[in-house]
Amino acid sequence: MGLHFKSIRSSSSGNCLALCTEKSCVLIDCGFNSQISCERTLRTHFGHNPQIDAVVITHNHGDHISYSSLRTLGQYGIPLRIHENNINTLQEKHFRGYNLDHVKIQSFSDKSFDICEFEFHPFRVPHQPDYPTYAFLIHYHHGHRWHKLIIASDFYDGREIIDHLVDVDFIYIESNHDPQLLALYPNYNSRFHMSNPKAGEILCNAREKGKRSPKIVMVGHLSCIRNNTDLALCSICKTFRQNGQKLDFKIFVAPRYEPSSTIRIV
Repeated sequence: MGLHFKSIRSSSSGNCLALCTEKSCVLIDCGFNSQISCERTLRTHFGHNPQIDAVVITHNHGDHISYSSLRTLGQYGIPLRIHENNINTLQEKHFRGYNLDHVKIQSFSDKSFDICEFEFHPFRVPHQPDYPTYAFLIHYHHGHRWHKLIIASDFYDGREIIDHLVDVDFIYIESNHDPQLLALYPNYNSRFHMSNPKAGEILCNAREKGKRSPKIVMVGHLSCIRNNTDLALCSICKTFRQNGQKLDFKIFVAPRYEPSSTIRIV
């Protein structure tokens, strides 16, 4: 079967990404605005009794983890992995005063940790100051070598993470808004998210530094009124063209409210 990736949802109304092999399945984020929606989605994609090894949380915004999601994960006995800096905020923001002791919460630190076949290396990315946010370099062994993936959502400055993007096999990265549409429809929170040109710039710089291209890149978390698929793709292609860099990999855009196609990484 190899390793497959799918974006289940990718927008300010909900985020959930899936990494699956024959033996393992891990979600990155699980943000749903109702328990019914969360249950229905997990059952649709992972069966009536979802076989999910863990959900790893990037940060505590409600579109990445919520009270409804916590209730659902507890119901199915699915463990939650969250950075130790975020446990108190998770309880304060999402427990709503209810006893959710049945939710299996396990913390991670800045050190690497394993979930089944995956080795996660967390690193912090700049987002809203009150919500420490983490991206992940993920190692997966298949065939005769280790394969590397990057999941980086919700951040506004990628200059410090470029080295993490060099010579990886798969990249998921935020490309939230078009600057001209943001000028027409101002939004304070957009300052904490990546613009299309910035996403193109860090992808271009990472490719220039690397010896090989990623196999596939997916951009996501597109704003519903300040971006669209064509703008995101055109902006990234333009950045590569202006820098004389060949765009020699497949690039996809994650749908906002529907699942993406399943992408085979290896």
